[in-house]
Amino acid sequence: MKFGDPRLPERLWSKIDVVDGCWIWRGAFANTAQIWRDGKTVNVRRWIWETEHGRPAGDAVGTGARCDRRCVHHDHAVAGSRGDLADAYWFSRRDRETCRHGHVLAVVGVYTMKSKTARTGVNRACRACQRIAVAKVKEKRRRARIARMSPERLARYNQRRAIALAAIWSGQRAS
Repeated sequence: MKFGDPRLPERLWSKIDVVDGCWIWRGAFANTAQIWRDGKTVNVRRWIWETEHGRPAGDAVGTGARCDRRCVHHDHAVAGSRGDLADAYWFSRRDRETCRHGHVLAVVGVYTMKSKTARTGVNRACRACQRIAVAKVKEKRRRARIARMSPERLARYNQRRAIALAAIWSGQRAS
């Protein structure tokens, strides 16, 4: 199959960019490339794979890509069960130098913890991403606590906070 094959609609090809031999999907993406077809959402990589091979991939078979999660090129597709594809994806990320948010793992470090739910038996998490996630949860809880405060208590809270911040900015410790 060549790019722009008439067996697939033009609206599909209009959402694909060719980059270094890969067909990068630029349309809807929720863990996989998706498009609306015959009244339902379908996996684009699977649709292209089935069109190229002339047979359905089967219910238990998913399609992944060897190169990039957004690549939908049929030659780069790998057929397998969803579990096999998930294992392959996580094992491929094992030796990466950065997390998906771009933090250099050698600098910020990685949490490694045993997991009964992870397919590999081990969960890995970037320490910087973990710190950011914890800070977001704490800020959300702080905002919820403030929203429940009475006006008098909120005024006292704001006054104490202003004094503490002023002390920090001036280089002194708040008492």
